[in-house]
Amino acid sequence: MPLQFGSEGVALSGFFVAYMIILTNIMSVLVMNHYGTGSKKSLSGALLALTKNPLIIGALLGVLMNLCNLHITGAIKQLFVYLSHAATPLSLMSVGAGLIVSMHIRKLVSISYATMLKLVAMPLITIALVHYFGATGVPARIAILYSAVPCAGNAYILARQMGGDHEAMASIITSTTLLSIITVTFILGSVAL
Repeated sequence: MPLQFGSEGVALSGFFVAYMIILTNIMSVLVMNHYGTGSKKSLSGALLALTKNPLIIGALLGVLMNLCNLHITGAIKQLFVYLSHAATPLSLMSVGAGLIVSMHIRKLVSISYATMLKLVAMPLITIALVHYFGATGVPARIAILYSAVPCAGNAYILARQMGGDHEAMASIITSTTLLSIITVTFILGSVAL
């Protein structure tokens, strides 16, 4: 999708994704460390969980390499390309393996609530903030696009590792992915910036 915004959109997307991965994973790890059943509920436990999170480590390394103008080339780059192509299918397969179709009604209500917050409330809040701060053009559309995307597949893995409700998380990822076909199209098609 960022390709339709040209090279500026691709560059902004890369910047946006790098920092949002770090921010959202820090928040997720801290929340899971506090509420999850599989972790120590202490400051040292939270710091240990943050330092072990592969997405935070990878994003920080990417930002650091970019700031130092370092580039990976040759066989190592090709290896990372192969690994990156395998990451999304493997993530989606793990989500599919954890998906439970029959659930208690209270859990279904929670899943529906989380889905609506992610696909409707978050983009509307972003649109309001974009208008409030007077942002326009490609930066505004990229911000709205990334607020409207579905829940990331790695949330299932994080919930499973840190003692969260991974079954509900698999359903949230699945429902936001399916419904985002409609919501992303509607939001990006109807917002004039």
